Amino acid sequence: MRPTVTLSPSVSGPVSVGDVVIFTCTASGGVPSEYSFRWFNGSVEVMSGDSVGITSDGSTSTLMLTVGPDDFVNYTCSVNNTFTEASDSIVLMEACEWSCHDSAYQTELTDIACSQFRLPCPPSPPPLPPYLPPLPAFPVPFITPEAPDPVVLGSSITLTCASHGIGPFNLTWSVNGILLAREEEVNTSLSFTVDLVSTDDYTSYTCTSQNRDGVNSTSVTLEPAGTATVCNGWQCGGMQL
Repeated sequence: MRPTVTLSPSVSGPVSVGDVVIFTCTASGGVPSEYSFRWFNGSVEVMSGDSVGITSDGSTSTLMLTVGPDDFVNYTCSVNNTFTEASDSIVLMEACEWSCHDSAYQTELTDIACSQFRLPCPPSPPPLPPYLPPLPAFPVPFITPEAPDPVVLGSSITLTCASHGIGPFNLTWSVNGILLAREEEVNTSLSFTVDLVSTDDYTSYTCTSQNRDGVNSTSVTLEPAGTATVCNGWQCGGMQL
């Protein structure tokens, strides 16, 4: 009858030089007194010596090994009886600390079984796109020109309102609460032109932007001379001309 052979080590993972490992080889399926055990390190038969101890008793044989730098190979227990031979093998793997540093991941890989199974560094990720600050959810309208030059009577001027934030926007121009122009669901801008400027046109013009998250306004004042004023919310600034 062909024996069944099971080989198991005393440790479950990689080991280091100087560690002691005990391999236990168990045979079943025959007459224990007929078993003959042989041990191999790779293709070389292992004999008892300074760093190796072998004992066999009936259906079990043990190999006690003090691990050296050349011992990280395949170990095989071969069992013979009167009729046939069977074997089982296991690889003794080295626990070594090696550094796989990748500047993109900023990682260190250690304690990897690195004799036959050393792992490569992970691939670098694709480069990140240029940083773009996130858009504000709340609309932030702005007017161009921000501070127009004094306007001559009888001339014309065009004011343009646009908005930062998450569109689309409802944009309006107004004066003293009176609606002058309106554009809904836009992602561009809304312009308003004052033709043939009269003295009544020297006033504050308000641009209002509204989206799904809220509403906000900013204003600009047309001046005949002296000061052009920009008001954004509660702040107003002037530029002496």
